[in-house]
Amino acid sequence: MKEDKGEAIRWYRDAAARGNDQGKKYLNELLDETSGPLDYGYGTSDAPTVNIGTQTWMAKNLNVSIFANGDPIPEVKTNEEWKKAAEEKKPAWCYYENDPANGAIYGKLYNWYAVSDPRGLAPKGWHIPIEVTSRN
Repeated sequence: MKEDKGEAIRWYRDAAARGNDQGKKYLNELLDETSGPLDYGYGTSDAPTVNIGTQTWMAKNLNVSIFANGDPIPEVKTNEEWKKAAEEKKPAWCYYENDPANGAIYGKLYNWYAVSDPRGLAPKGWHIPIEVTSRN
């Protein structure tokens, strides 16, 4: 979910949608300032977003194998490796049902240690929503 500046982004996005060139200019500047190119793991920097109520969300699931600082997130390929990572309190990701073909559909699944790692899982300017956020 997009952090901070969400209200300004919504206002300028609405202005841009109405054909307001100044709105488009400010929207692009604001997006560049807050997040730079958005790559959430599908090899694109023009990732679509969707507005739900007052919140801006990524239109696809996160699909990264590195933290925001560039450090790798270990992949686990079996249920046993997933359990071991949890027992050792280490970050990890896997594909749904441990099937790489599911990556293109669902992205990657992350354990809590990857989600809460201080190196950051979400792209710059975004955060991983928590239960309280998703209720607002």
